[in-house]
Amino acid sequence: MNHVVTGRAIETPYTFEEQAARRSGEPFSHLVENTLESIEEYGRENPWSLGLWMMGIGFVLGWKLKMW
Repeated sequence: MNHVVTGRAIETPYTFEEQAARRSGEPFSHLVENTLESIEEYGRENPWSLGLWMMGIGFVLGWKLKMW
């Protein structure tokens, strides 16, 4: 295994599986973070609108997911 010395740290190359797992996980987490940030920003700008949307979504989910 090749080791590259940079400054004080020694970096070892990733295995193929680690690289694939890292590449596959990053885009999804980045998408989720961006979506949550956008919702938070919208909620700060339009709190009443976001509140009504959340109440409406909760009503529809409660109505459709009823057990009886």
